[in-house]
Amino acid sequence: MTLELLLARRLLEAVVDLDAPGTLADEAAVELTEVSVRLGVPLGRGLPIETFEGMRADDLSPAVWLFLLEGVNAEELEIP
Repeated sequence: MTLELLLARRLLEAVVDLDAPGTLADEAAVELTEVSVRLGVPLGRGLPIETFEGMRADDLSPAVWLFLLEGVNAEELEIP
């Protein structure tokens, strides 16, 4: 999932950016929803992240980290 998170960084940043134009954030949210559907994630659940192995804290913005961590069981993951 690490590679996927890095590839999706643009979408994730657009979703959590409060200053992003509404259409950009909406388009990014739709794309992430499509990815979730393809992965079989139930609606309203976060992305199925099994590991953050190889990631560094500065790979994503603090807002994206918070967005991602809302949907995972942090006790089971090693968080950078």
